[in-house]
Amino acid sequence: MLKAMRKLTKQILWIVIAAFVGTIIFAWGMEFSGKKGQRRGIIATVNGEDIQAYAFQYYYDQALRRAEKEQGDIDEETAARIRDEVYNSMVNEILFRQEAQKRGIEISDAELYEYMRRYPPEEIRQHPAFQTPEGQFDYQKYLQALNDPRVPWGQVEDMIRPNLRLSRLQQSVTSLVRVTDDDVKQYYQDQGEQVKIQYVYVPAIQFQNKDLTVSEDQIKAYYQQHQQEFRVEPTADLNYVEFDKVASDEDVQEVKQRIMDIKQELDQGEDFADLAMDYSEDPSTAENGGDLGWFGKGAMVPEFEQAAFSMKPGEVSDPIRTQFGWHLIQLEEKRGSGDKEEVKARHILLQIKPSENTITLLKEQADNFLEQESQSSFSEAAKDMNLEVQETGWFTQGGTIRNLGNNGQVKDFAFGNDQGKVSDVIETARAFYVFQVKDRRPAGTSPLTEVEPTVRQKLIRAIADSLAFEKAQSIMAQIDQGESLKKAAEDNDAKFAETQDFSRSGFIPGVGNPPELIGTAFSLTQPGQISQPVKTNLGSFIVELVSRIEPSDSVFSADKDSLMMVVLQQEQSQVYQDWFAQVKKEADIQDYRSEFFREY
Repeated sequence: MLKAMRKLTKQILWIVIAAFVGTIIFAWGMEFSGKKGQRRGIIATVNGEDIQAYAFQYYYDQALRRAEKEQGDIDEETAARIRDEVYNSMVNEILFRQEAQKRGIEISDAELYEYMRRYPPEEIRQHPAFQTPEGQFDYQKYLQALNDPRVPWGQVEDMIRPNLRLSRLQQSVTSLVRVTDDDVKQYYQDQGEQVKIQYVYVPAIQFQNKDLTVSEDQIKAYYQQHQQEFRVEPTADLNYVEFDKVASDEDVQEVKQRIMDIKQELDQGEDFADLAMDYSEDPSTAENGGDLGWFGKGAMVPEFEQAAFSMKPGEVSDPIRTQFGWHLIQLEEKRGSGDKEEVKARHILLQIKPSENTITLLKEQADNFLEQESQSSFSEAAKDMNLEVQETGWFTQGGTIRNLGNNGQVKDFAFGNDQGKVSDVIETARAFYVFQVKDRRPAGTSPLTEVEPTVRQKLIRAIADSLAFEKAQSIMAQIDQGESLKKAAEDNDAKFAETQDFSRSGFIPGVGNPPELIGTAFSLTQPGQISQPVKTNLGSFIVELVSRIEPSDSVFSADKDSLMMVVLQQEQSQVYQDWFAQVKKEADIQDYRSEFFREY
């Protein structure tokens, strides 16, 4: 019994870990706030409440690992976006909690228990520890564990309580939202009213593909008359050298030795699933004992597939290296044959990452580069150390940097120093960098020499739009003489189509939902009525109404109550978004990321 309870405790802890990895919880501010007024180790303050650097780094690392598992290698721009998402989530959660405290919103232990009893968390419902042999959720097993003091439910409660508090806050903010019968009627009409149309379409791109030309005088005139379009922020261009955080041969061998040690434990009779839960670094399967389920050929990388399909049921592979790291595979079953052959297997994964020692050596190399640069020049130091000098290209303070994304620390250096200045070593999730300001430009209007291609394209597009509209007008003249839309389109090499019924929020295959086209279609009231040519961002259209479906009043009466709830929920959602936007706007948020994290 005690062994079973220890196993259940481990499973509960895995559930908690998985849930924390998958979401950012409402209680962050409570758990990680520190002394106010100190900026050491603090990446931000929210109305005087601190966000600790170690908390931010922990959740950022978890989010980055999830993204790497789902997408493979993550570029610097994606890593920067993830950092910003984690930061914004932490700020938002603290603001939510502060607002809940202002309103005196708390969740009692009795309320929490009743909620957990009535609504088992989805992670619990899906976990094998709480399922029947047939794979169904076993509610009685859950209740038994819920009332067992040896099971660490406190950690699950800490995850759920903030979510309940947030739900109560949302109810408090939106409790006064009301919708009228007229609001519901308008929603019903917008959703229920449908039209079917025929149309002639003259794409502007037909004319852009021809040899349209504009004169230099036209380009200059447009540039002079639209100066505001070409205003730019300060821009900078940097040289840099990069020291990639790549695992060394020693790191690879160290991980290999660890996987061989695990293999030795298996050879001595240890359970594969238990060791997978203890050691595997595959977050999607570790809590399930490394279970990969059934898979066929082509589903795994070649090295993994070759090993799995060559094994016999019950066998455990020797260590196998793939792009993801070192693996051990246990084959459980086989079925099918030939191209339809499938296997059921488990695996243990140890990821290959640069060790702390490797990271330290890379940092030392970057420091050595800085020292050599101070005694010679940026380019000479790079040449002496066999490093490639790369260039960011021009970027603005509000834009992204090629290969680096939206990196605040690099931008602070670029726009805070003069040409030729060399940065300290800057660290990101992927590498160490040393930058040099190659050039800078102040804010102003981009010179015509730089924007001339853009101006030329704008003018050509305007000409193409006009030519498309002129052609639509000539087609309209034929239609006015009694020609059908289809025949007029064929005579003029234009496109003709008839739609299915669609609503105001609908989508027309092949053209999407240009608002001018949708508005024109719904402005027609009688079948056979034809519009005048209308311009859109795609080209020009002539529209004929085929049929119109008016929403039924009797159906509205029958569906009114359910529609009332839909409209109310939409209004509540909008009110809540507007309310929180105002809360955030009025909050005193101090962002110190650029001072405490080299990634920024």
